Amino acid sequence: VGVAISTSTPQRKPSMNRTKAGHGLFNKPRISSLLHIILAALLLQHIIFEMVIQRMKIRMSWMTSALPGSVFPDSDIYHLRSSNRGIKQEPTVSGTDPASHQVKHNSKDQGSELSTDSSSPPMESGGSRSVDQKKRKMFPEVQYVLYDYKFGQFNNQVAALLVALTTVRLYTPNATLVLPPVTMGRESRAQFDGEGTNQTQSVFRIVGDLLDNQELAKIASVIQYDEFQKSGVGNQVQHARQCVKDQWIRSSEHNSSIAVHRDTYGMQNLRDLLWESNESKGESKCIRFRESYIRAALACSELPTVLLLPKTFGAMSRSCVTDYPDMGMLMKHLIPRQELRQSVEEFFETMPHPVLGIHIRLLTDGNRACLRQKFESFRRVVDYLVTTYETRFQSARSIFLAYDPSDSDLEKLFNAFVAVFSPTKRVLSCADIPNCGKKRSTWTSGMSGEEFSSIFRSPYSMALMDMWALTRSELFIGTKDSTFSINVERWRSTMTVPLAKSSLNRGAVMIDPLKWECPS
Repeated sequence: VGVAISTSTPQRKPSMNRTKAGHGLFNKPRISSLLHIILAALLLQHIIFEMVIQRMKIRMSWMTSALPGSVFPDSDIYHLRSSNRGIKQEPTVSGTDPASHQVKHNSKDQGSELSTDSSSPPMESGGSRSVDQKKRKMFPEVQYVLYDYKFGQFNNQVAALLVALTTVRLYTPNATLVLPPVTMGRESRAQFDGEGTNQTQSVFRIVGDLLDNQELAKIASVIQYDEFQKSGVGNQVQHARQCVKDQWIRSSEHNSSIAVHRDTYGMQNLRDLLWESNESKGESKCIRFRESYIRAALACSELPTVLLLPKTFGAMSRSCVTDYPDMGMLMKHLIPRQELRQSVEEFFETMPHPVLGIHIRLLTDGNRACLRQKFESFRRVVDYLVTTYETRFQSARSIFLAYDPSDSDLEKLFNAFVAVFSPTKRVLSCADIPNCGKKRSTWTSGMSGEEFSSIFRSPYSMALMDMWALTRSELFIGTKDSTFSINVERWRSTMTVPLAKSSLNRGAVMIDPLKWECPS
């Protein structure tokens, strides 16, 4: 028997559990790869789930803080100025004082690009992605912002303040806004029969005397202009070269931006900044002075920690407060001082609801002439409005009219409303509200005459109570192109109140005198 001896490795028979190629389902390398893929997928799923949950928490906490007076969510966004919740008293120059400029996130160099996720509030429920949610240039070195406020009467100045506040919030996260005084107009002198205006106070503060400083302090760092002037930085600003785009108003050279900054803030070394807007290239008109302007102004000035803005009035598009969530959020807290709101809200508790609020203003002499020519009598004006806005008038149980009582035509129109509706509806004006009219609320009994007068008899106090009454009315008809009506509509659109859910309250309803079609 011959025996064959081989030095080669004997071949094993194929296993039933393997494929011919030796790379079947139960191959160890394949099992290891599949396990890695499964673990990676599970980890990714977990990360996405956590992100969704966190996003929902932020959104829910923001929704619960929609009303004025509420507490904001505990987020870095609202701790930008956590150590300075009120009016600033002692500005600093260097920006290193932790008691005045405490910021949690890390600031980058001038013009650095930061995501708004860490510098602006979350979108409210139902909002769309807007301009201020995209990446933008930030200027953390700016400590103080001053703006040209002098354009028209009070509601124009409120609009200018809103834009200035929004600009600060969007682009200068460490800055404090300097609040200017209030410019008086003819309508501000229209107060109460036999009582007149408060003549003992020549300068009124837009925030404090008229708007609620405690509400504003929750979301912004501000300082009064006279306090700023007395500070070290204020003294430096008066002598250092500063640059601002000079915007002129043809009616008066004293209303140019250079004149306003010089006369209000005592600046002696101002330069005209040669800068052109890019609005024609699609740049938003809501916030006109953005990255390019800020960069140019700071480069031109000797004190780059202070930014001067030209006239900020002009962003009166009603969509601005929704296009810019920051602007809408600020508008919620840019509201009348607490005593004025309380007077209106207590009175509204006694009124039959729904309330139809109406603001009528004759913007031009042509509007006034047209009204007289087209309608011949004020009773016919009422008939025209009832026909045009029939559903609103039918739904209302009370009618509140806001108007300038010094305007004899509008006073006659109010009397015509009373004559038409008094048998079936209550027709009221600010004169019927305690503290706005001659009657005083019981809770004012502890006030001295001077204190009461400083609150309720100052210029624009009556206008603010009118505006708050229109804001709290279930239904609203305003006047097109009036900043009074537009600011009311902005309050109504940004506040979470039951009346906003009414189908009749969706969208603006504005009287347009230009459509009266009067012969020229």
